Amino acid sequence: MKTSEKKSKTDPFLTLTWFDLESWAGRKVLSRGKSYQHSGYVKEFGITGDGELVAWVQGTKPYATKVGFKKNKLTSSCTCPYGASCKHAVALVVEYLERMKNKKDVPIISAGDERLRQIKRGHTEWPDDYNNDFDGGEEIFDDDESGSKTTESAGDVGTYLKSKSKDDLAAILSEIAERHPEVQSELNFKAGISSKSVNTLVKTIKKEIDRVSNEPGWYDYRRHTGYSPDYSSVKSGMEKLLESGKPDEVVKLGGYLFAKGSEQIGQSNDENQTVDEVANAMSVVFDALKVCSMPDVDKMEKALDWKLEDGYCICDGFDKFWKRKFGKKDWSLLADRLFERLKGLKIEPGSREFHSTYQRDKMTDRIIEALVHAGRNDEIIPLCLREAEMTGSYNRLIEQLRGAGKLDEAEKWIRKGVEATDKIKHGIVGDLIEHLLEIRTAIRDWPFVAAVRADEFFDNPSLETFKKLIKSAEKAKVLEPVQNAAMNYLRTGKLPRPGSEEWPLPKTGLVKLEKNGYSRLPFTAILIDIALFEKNIDEALRLYDGGRQGNRQDDNFNSSWGEGMHSTIASAIKAKYPDRAVEIWKHLALYHIGFSNPKGYSLAANYLRKIQKILTTQNKDTEWKRYLAALRAEHKRKIRLLEILDSMSGKRIIEG
Repeated sequence: MKTSEKKSKTDPFLTLTWFDLESWAGRKVLSRGKSYQHSGYVKEFGITGDGELVAWVQGTKPYATKVGFKKNKLTSSCTCPYGASCKHAVALVVEYLERMKNKKDVPIISAGDERLRQIKRGHTEWPDDYNNDFDGGEEIFDDDESGSKTTESAGDVGTYLKSKSKDDLAAILSEIAERHPEVQSELNFKAGISSKSVNTLVKTIKKEIDRVSNEPGWYDYRRHTGYSPDYSSVKSGMEKLLESGKPDEVVKLGGYLFAKGSEQIGQSNDENQTVDEVANAMSVVFDALKVCSMPDVDKMEKALDWKLEDGYCICDGFDKFWKRKFGKKDWSLLADRLFERLKGLKIEPGSREFHSTYQRDKMTDRIIEALVHAGRNDEIIPLCLREAEMTGSYNRLIEQLRGAGKLDEAEKWIRKGVEATDKIKHGIVGDLIEHLLEIRTAIRDWPFVAAVRADEFFDNPSLETFKKLIKSAEKAKVLEPVQNAAMNYLRTGKLPRPGSEEWPLPKTGLVKLEKNGYSRLPFTAILIDIALFEKNIDEALRLYDGGRQGNRQDDNFNSSWGEGMHSTIASAIKAKYPDRAVEIWKHLALYHIGFSNPKGYSLAANYLRKIQKILTTQNKDTEWKRYLAALRAEHKRKIRLLEILDSMSGKRIIEG
């Protein structure tokens, strides 16, 4: 057998490092590929005249795999479900490099090789999210090597069935139905919907709803197996019923479908596949509702009922129902009905309070919509006033008051809403304050706007609240004293004294919110953020060093700073103080190496590459090599880390 003489320095495979392979295939795939090669799964290995590696790689079945280079980048093809950059391709590369390292010959394969023909026909089809890192020992798939067998088999069945009489076909179907209950159900359904009796058709569809909704949808993401209900028969049955001029029956079935489908969705976990199926079937119900015999106001109320009860977005198709224009009289009747229903929605104490409040808010929104269409706009604000104090829906009230131009009244209710912080969420208070700021900004009351921003800053000091305060203080022409007071607070925790020369802003009259637990002295981290924002690198580094005094380096990650602050500082100072940046990155790398696991090593590698770039730029290659050698000596038993260090040193796989 001929052997390859392609062992020259121009062989791109010989330049590969472990880091190159990991960047191409990913850490887990690289690990699995190495394991496959070590286990001897690479069979009948060879190389083409163009320098592409080819082999069978054993999984559940042998997969034809090819790896080469295109425009100096690794590329691969495989008949496995993953298709490219897979563990089989990695195993192929490692096998080749092992052979080159041990100076073993590699057979040359012909252009007509069966593996190349299979690869050319295309890899096995499978969903895009197929997991190449499946934890099983082997692939769990066993696809045909080509599509020819399936096509041939289908042709034989067709020929066989065409040769049979109607009686023979009926007998065959009956026999199959006895052995397969799902076939029996399908045949029963088809027989039912072929009936000319409306009652029979309705009963058939209802039974089909019961059958399809009987099992929750589910999906196993690792094995790509699962069950999602198929409501297509339900939909086609209701379409036939609607075409037969029976929209009222379809609407009644829609109520049953909505109830059973909602119950099933609540028990399902299949990435909303069940939701889509139920929603698709419900679209027929919406078409039927438009033309059924109900009075328009009843149709509108029915549509709203389904929408209000819908917790899974299966009624989004109702949008086309509302495109029909309904008269003001019907909208007014609907508003009156909803007002009556609102009276019966009580706010329940305890754990049910949120739910009952939410239901009232949804109902109120629908009433407002109906009042607008009915031309009864004067009733909207009184409704919002009543509901605001009951459910805490102040934002809705403020929007209505501002829309009506009642700005003074809007501000009064904003203050009431803020005072009710023990009853409503801080997020709602934030929205109310933004309303207030928009009102005052419109009249250019910059001192008041700056005062509100100051309250936000002192309540929740951060870079973002500081920037908003400075911007508004500049517009109010009080930048210097406000900025000095804000910085003094961050350094000492001392609040400015209202009415003094050091604090030129007015009182807002707003109730102070509770401070966030993480905002406590010293505010060194925020001062560092501000210094970096102002591009004051020296001040940021001074604050950083001051914040680390009294702490051992190894313990820094137990502080409230976390890893992010160290990394941010190093990146900020690398141009001006590269040695300090390298020192910090070394500490971060050692921190992650200390976890002694592959994930930690990969995170450490990010910092090691930063160190390498700085030292290389400074022409300190010798220092970089000494540092890597020291790491190797200290962690010589950590094989995965040593592979990463080899890639950092530019050491090729073949040299390992």
